[in-house]
Formats: sequence, structure tokens, C-alpha cells
Amino acid sequence: MKIESGGNKNEEFLTKFLISENRDIRYASLQYVTDSVRSKTQDIGFLKDVFLKNISESLTSEYNLACLHAKLELFIELSEQCDLFVCEDDIVHLSGVLLPLANGERGTTLVTVALPALACILKQCLHIGKYRDLICELCRLVEKYSRATCVEDLRLTVTKTLQIVGCQIINMVAKSQDQDLLPSVFKLFTSSVELLQDEMQEVRMAAAEFTSLLPRPPCFVQYSSLHSNAGLQLLMNYFFMVFEWSNGFLDFIIGQILGNKSPVQIMKNQLVTSSVHLFEQEEANIYAEHMVTVQMMYTNLHKLIVGGSRQEYFEDFLKSRIKTTIELVNSTLDELKSFPNQGYGVGGVLSFPKPFLAVNRLLLYSNLLLSVARQQGDSDQEEGRWKLDLGEEVETQTQVLQSYVNILCQVRSQIVDGQYIHLYLGYFINCVQS
Repeated sequence: MKIESGGNKNEEFLTKFLISENRDIRYASLQYVTDSVRSKTQDIGFLKDVFLKNISESLTSEYNLACLHAKLELFIELSEQCDLFVCEDDIVHLSGVLLPLANGERGTTLVTVALPALACILKQCLHIGKYRDLICELCRLVEKYSRATCVEDLRLTVTKTLQIVGCQIINMVAKSQDQDLLPSVFKLFTSSVELLQDEMQEVRMAAAEFTSLLPRPPCFVQYSSLHSNAGLQLLMNYFFMVFEWSNGFLDFIIGQILGNKSPVQIMKNQLVTSSVHLFEQEEANIYAEHMVTVQMMYTNLHKLIVGGSRQEYFEDFLKSRIKTTIELVNSTLDELKSFPNQGYGVGGVLSFPKPFLAVNRLLLYSNLLLSVARQQGDSDQEEGRWKLDLGEEVETQTQVLQSYVNILCQVRSQIVDGQYIHLYLGYFINCVQS
């Protein structure tokens, strides 16, 4: 079948087939049009407004899930291939229909097209302030469906959604410095990190395609596609570049480094788990390297500190958190002493992944504080130094923290059954001893 421009044949085609009462005819017609748009075998862009009208009017009345799925698939293709324009009335109507579908009210299958369709709509109305709630809702759904516990199709759907509107949301919030939308952007960040370390290669590749869309300085080679590891580094660098101004972003990253649970709590939980289960339960995503992610965050923060950026923020960070950090490191050391086999040795609690990661998080966090303290001096006389006056109390606390950190670092060499067991952690040792 060939669709020709001009005349009433196109309207007749739509009347007879796309809105046919027979669901099989509707579905076959929708599939044909979608394939034509996707493959560009026929120029049917002149019919995009007619298709939009049909889709908009029939979404609420379409009872067949396959046809509803096909209509949303056609809407996405028209938006991406034919620059489909959606007026404000249609935006309100379509978003009201799509949000429940994207929330899964009619099943997972429709989520895979409803969420990208919602992204296509949002892409056209980002500049309109009254759709801020729609941005927050889409980011919430992106975070929800990017989890490793969700099925692969949903995670792939998130990567598609990010490719459609992710860069635009990030850039809009960064340029406007909209503090209220920062939490939503943080959800895009954590979701992207998780997808770039997904255990399924197809998901990682799709997530890397999203990061390849992030703007890069001209001095970088503009590859059209990236490996997921390179995509993760690019994502980190870009977020630090465009959100360096935000205290909220720096607080968020520092919180990601430290983690939600203290090492003491994690070590106690590990002992309980080990006494009940012979084998430790695996994470939902065994591919993810959390320590690599935390290390990247630390490296970028350390560059800001050494480079003299955000001096006032980091000075407040040091003075407000040094005392609690000393208490946290000290309690971790006390907890380690209570175990028969300390540290990384055979049977030691730090030989388990979760306690190991928690202690390393704490050491990186502590070293951030110490890095700030090392910057004190007269910046007029010492290049690369701040005009930072810690005060006697903070200087003393810094020395105490340094001594505790040194002790905790020495835990990696423990006496177990009369023998020294050494565990070399190159990337970590270089970081803490720098």
C-alpha cells in the first residue's frame, strides 16, 4: 500500500483502517504506519497532524492493549522522526492519560511505551513553568524503573526515556539554577549510574548512548557512541562541571560517598547474617562496582578542593563535620576490636564485601576533610593554597582524625593465627595516602 499526498484518500484510509471497529485491522494499520515512519520507506510526515488527532482522541476509549501499545509506539516515532508538534491542550490531555499508564495501572507492557511518550511531550514543554510537576513525576518513574529488581524491558525503557529528554532536563536545571528541581535531577544521575553498571550488556550500551548525547567540550573527540565505563566517567565529569555551583549537589555527592549506614551498623548486620546463612545473599545486580563509582565521586570532589573551587563551602564542610567524623571513625575502630579476627584476614569481618565497602567509604569521606585541612595557608604567598584559618580547635581535631585514619588504614595488615595477611588495594591506598 502506498500513501500519497493530496486528496481525500488519506482521510479515507484513516477512517476505514486506523479507526476501524475491528481490532485486528486497527492493529495492522498502526503497525504499517509505524514501520513506514521508522524505516522512512514512505514520506508520510504530511499526515502527522492527522495521526496525532486520531491518537489523542482514541487513547481513553481504546480497550485493546495491543492497539493502545501500537498507538503510543506510533506517537513516539512521529515525535522523533517527524518533529511532531503537540499543542498545549493536547499536552494537558495526553499527559493526563499517559501518567497512569506510565505508573503501571494497565500493566508493564504499556509502561514501556507510555514513559517514552511522556518524555516526548515533556521535551516540548520544558520551558513552561506549570509543567514542573510533570518533570518531577517523570524523574521519579525513571528512578523507580531503573532498579536492578525491575525487568530488563523496563530498564531499557528508562534508557530510551533518558535519550529523549534526559539531557534537556539536566541542562535546563543547570542553566536556570532551579534549586527545587535539583532532587529530580539527582534521580536522573543515580539512575544513569545504575544503568551504566547494569548486569545486562544491552542495558549498559543503551545507557552509554544517553551519555554520548551529553555536551562535550570541542577538545574531546565527539564519538557517537561510548563504552559504558567511558560513559560513567563522562557522566560524572559533566555533572560536576554544570552543577559545581550547587551546595545541594555537593551535599548529595558527599552523602553518596559516605553512604546511608554506618560501618558499625553494617558490620553488626554482617555478623548476624553470617551466623544464620552459610552463604551471603548476592545483590540484585552483581555487575555493579560501587567502590569504582564512589572513587570517581571522590576524585572529582578532590579536584575541586585542590583547585580552590567553592572554598567557603568546603571550609564550612570541614568545620561542621570534623567532630562527628572523628566519633564515627573511633566507633568503627572500637567495633573492629570487638571481633576475634579483625580486618581483612581470614574470617575477618572486613573480608565481606559490604563491611569492606562501608569502611572504605568512611576513609574516603575522612580524607576529603583532611584534604580541605591541607589547603590552609596564605593564598597570596603559596600558590594553590586557600586563605583558610581553621582555628586551634579544628586543627587539633584534624590531627586526631588523621591519627585515627592512619590506624584504620593499618587494619589492612592483620595478624591472624600468627601470620601477617596483607591485602593490596592499589586504587584505595593511593587515594588515602595522597
